[in-house]
Amino acid sequence: MNRLIIVGNGFDLAHGLKTSYADFLLWYLKKSMRNRENLESKLITIEVGSSFVYHKCIDVSDLLSKSKVNGDTVRGIGRFIDSILEEALVRNWVDIERAYYKVLLKVYEIYKAKNDDSFKLKALEQLKNFNIQLEELTEELVLYLKEQDGANSLINDEFTKILKVNTMVSRDKVWTDVEHCKILNFNYTNTVSRYVNDIGSDKVSELKIHGSLDKLSSIVFGFGDEMDENYEAIENLNENVFFKHIKSFKYFQNSTYQNLISFINSGVEFEVFVLGHSLGLSDRTMLNEIFNSEYLKRVKIFYYVSDDGKDDYTEKTFEISRHFKDNANMRVKIVSKDLSEPMPKIIN
Repeated sequence: MNRLIIVGNGFDLAHGLKTSYADFLLWYLKKSMRNRENLESKLITIEVGSSFVYHKCIDVSDLLSKSKVNGDTVRGIGRFIDSILEEALVRNWVDIERAYYKVLLKVYEIYKAKNDDSFKLKALEQLKNFNIQLEELTEELVLYLKEQDGANSLINDEFTKILKVNTMVSRDKVWTDVEHCKILNFNYTNTVSRYVNDIGSDKVSELKIHGSLDKLSSIVFGFGDEMDENYEAIENLNENVFFKHIKSFKYFQNSTYQNLISFINSGVEFEVFVLGHSLGLSDRTMLNEIFNSEYLKRVKIFYYVSDDGKDDYTEKTFEISRHFKDNANMRVKIVSKDLSEPMPKIIN
């Protein structure tokens, strides 16, 4: 039996890192407003008033609402950044990759709406600008995450027990020993790498599927749902600009994705641990391959428990269900809640 541990942003959050998109966006807006001067960039326009104290704001909604009250105006250029700010105001969190795909679909609708070459060229030019915006936002995200990554070097025994192959962490006594553990890390930070180095076993290895902060060109940031009903229609347009930030094409830059496919199709049964990953649609293509592998034995969820005692186990099962092609198979392979475990928390 092998083990694949899917690690997402919740792993970093549990270590006290402020790595949510909302935290990043707040940092970016504060940074942009710090000089107290009007600013116009590819991403954002800021018109600065006289009395706004930006550094006291605790989240994006707080910053944007107070900026309106105190005479500062924060607004985006183009629908891409506008959609991000709007999402942050309404829901106080933001999925930048999903927002990007929504914009891509809007451009697609504009492109196909009229049989006019000049109109289509304008739509493609707009999408090129959106792609540039996403690239600039990616650079800013890397700068922010480097700050967060440098502020943390914690190793926690509870997480070490989960990641080590020679430790049985399940209460299900019929589970067999694990031969090799592959950690599929969707984060850009080095939190997982510190554990792998600390464990120091050739049976535990990491696949940094979205790249490393040390190499900007390795960063995979975009959208990865080729199963979306509109994707095939976009393919048929024969316009490559639409694929600039589709994740599948970025995975060709190195062999990490191929290593994952080899692992899950090696002929050896494997179990999946889900550790802090939302299992959302922005990584649907990859997750679909994992959860529908003929060698997948079971899926164990390490669920998040909030301070008020509520947990997201059921929500996680909803998300996982979107990746299974066979619901009956899904019901057999997802480990029940009484045999699952809450994810450890590190109090900083």
